[in-house]
Amino acid sequence: MELRDYAVIAAAMVGAASLILSVITLLMKTGENTRTIRSQLTDVLARLNAVAADSRRYRIETAGVQLTADQRAMFGFYNDQRAFLVGQARYLIEQIPNQVSHSEINLVAQALGAIGDHEMACHYWEKSFELSPSNFIRALHSRGFASYLFGQGYTDLGRYRYQSSISLIAADSDQRRVDRVETYLRWAASERGFDFDTEAAVLLAHAESELSLIQSGGVRNRCAQRIRDYENDWTPKQNLKSPDQESALSVAP
Repeated sequence: MELRDYAVIAAAMVGAASLILSVITLLMKTGENTRTIRSQLTDVLARLNAVAADSRRYRIETAGVQLTADQRAMFGFYNDQRAFLVGQARYLIEQIPNQVSHSEINLVAQALGAIGDHEMACHYWEKSFELSPSNFIRALHSRGFASYLFGQGYTDLGRYRYQSSISLIAADSDQRRVDRVETYLRWAASERGFDFDTEAAVLLAHAESELSLIQSGGVRNRCAQRIRDYENDWTPKQNLKSPDQESALSVAP
């Protein structure tokens, strides 16, 4: 081989090494960017969760109180914060879609629902179902979605989601029976919120049926207290539906 051949080979090797180095540098920068975005998303979601907690606390503190104009404006302030943070969260999620958990997607869904973006809230809730690692986690998300749907007036869809949650909590252990009792009680509370008292009574009966099958005395007592708390919160209203009115529910116990 002549000298110039060695020069060509050397140049090719230098070029290949440079290319490899460029690729490694690019991958390192990409990984660094992903970590930066992931850190930013964690911070934004933490702030979004804090706003939700503060808003709920304020709503509880002012319940039943004649609000001043400034106090009423606080609800708008919280919603403005939510809207800003959820916009940031959605932007960051789009940058790293494979680095986001089901619970984080669910938090965004709740925030979107709170600010009134119903279509996007439903989209993110459905996405949280897809990312759920187990039927039990999917059941919890479905239960939360059901409560939201009732709040929006979509009672039939809410019932479907509550029933899906019950179906997904399939095991017969004491803990899973407690989970089903909790789901029945939350469903009953949603029905009561729309004056479907007959339907609520049906669900309460299912909760008591689950309670009777719990083997552990301690677990059964705690669960029974939860049912009593629900019943104590139930303030009878006038003009209730007739007790013999056909229920709108078709619940699989």
